[in-house]
Amino acid sequence: MYKADLSTPRRQNLLGLIVLLANSIRKIGWNILPLLIYALIKEDFYANNKLLIISAICVILILLVIHSILFYLNFLFSIENNDFVLRRGYINKKTIRIPLDKIQTVNTKQNLLQQILNVVSLEVDTAGSSVKEVSITALRRAEADIIKRALIEHKNENTDETDEKTTDKNNLIKLSPSDLIKIAFSENILKTGLLVMLTIYSVYSQYREYINRYFAREINDFENQLNTINYTAIAILLVLFIVLSIVATIIKTFIIYYDLSLIKTEKGFELKCGLLNRKNNIVPKHKIQLLKYSFNPIKKLFDIVSVTMKQASPNDVKEKQSLKIPGCSNRINNSVIEYIFESYSNSHFTTHFTAKYYFIRNWIWLSFPVAIAIQFLPEISQYTLAFIGIFGWFIPCTIAIWLSSKKRNFSISDDIISIQSGSSGTTITLIELHKIQSVKYRQSVFQKRRKLASIKVVTASESISIPFIDQQIASELYNYILYKIESSNKNWM
Repeated sequence: MYKADLSTPRRQNLLGLIVLLANSIRKIGWNILPLLIYALIKEDFYANNKLLIISAICVILILLVIHSILFYLNFLFSIENNDFVLRRGYINKKTIRIPLDKIQTVNTKQNLLQQILNVVSLEVDTAGSSVKEVSITALRRAEADIIKRALIEHKNENTDETDEKTTDKNNLIKLSPSDLIKIAFSENILKTGLLVMLTIYSVYSQYREYINRYFAREINDFENQLNTINYTAIAILLVLFIVLSIVATIIKTFIIYYDLSLIKTEKGFELKCGLLNRKNNIVPKHKIQLLKYSFNPIKKLFDIVSVTMKQASPNDVKEKQSLKIPGCSNRINNSVIEYIFESYSNSHFTTHFTAKYYFIRNWIWLSFPVAIAIQFLPEISQYTLAFIGIFGWFIPCTIAIWLSSKKRNFSISDDIISIQSGSSGTTITLIELHKIQSVKYRQSVFQKRRKLASIKVVTASESISIPFIDQQIASELYNYILYKIESSNKNWM
């Protein structure tokens, strides 16, 4: 049985030396990669400076080894007087002290090297920080679990693995490879394909000179084929792009969500997933600020929804503090909702929709660039392709705006507000009223003339707008949320 005395300053696992060295080499390697490429490709440069290049690499490696050893020896952590304390640095020594009740998340991760060495890294974050407060590079799994539970449950005592047995666990989700393929097909495949193409183009632009030197003939042949391209070739390229997008999306989905499992405990949720970077995140139920679930026609066909739970976090680290399940059944989603929002099943919701003027306003803004573009086409018959392109963009955007306006609504009960949005897909956000940080009432000159107003709900994780609703309903909603915020004795996190 493994035991850990967390009150005594302790070091990482000795294998952390290898992880620290690998991380240092990776960081230095990315910085000097362009120089290495230049040295290898530049004619006669490597041959004339071979000894100098090898000597420089050896010196850098020796310095990195010394740095890793010193960093490891001077890296100590402990729990003292309800504070998590980290001491690090061998030239500029630094002590970080974090009160246990300020800790927002404690997560474990494993990259490919850590999986091989059978160690994990542990990261500690607070709600007010945009960077990792603490990152411990290499711990044994048992030790990391003990530290994680001690920090997240605010315990300052010796603990052992038997603590886990006192917590009732229920494995809600376990995604299989077939589930991941369904999820990949329900994601935005074209977006992934465009990102891949942009990445390829970016790499080519950066190293164009070197690539052209060795592949000049192939590139010239490809450019000549583009100049004489026909509709058949366009169709083939389109099919290839779609296939590339699908393959890239499947690969991305497997890398991020491989072997995903969601476990429900007495105090919250535990999420495990990842192929190359294995993550293990614990989210206490009381720290969840809001829950989102979304679906689109393809997800409905597969009977799945994606679920996101968000904790308190600064604007620039929203995703880091999120727990995302890319696909689960509606039954599991309802189980998660009822576990987080205990009064949800017994709540009576009243629904209000966004006014039609919301569509008109957005459509007018959409029409401006179209009207300007048409002015540059004095003879439409001579610019058929451009004309088709403009309206080929305008019509789908109009449909998207109409769908977005139709779906916009909010529902409210005594304790919960549900906000719906989306165009091709649908996203529903659930928030407990006592966890709202502030509420803003907005009314422009144009809204006032039509007796409309907008409400902005601000939580510690995200701000959500309820646009263009009836002025009286907006006023009642604003006052009711303020009343619930000020009168509630419940903790918001």
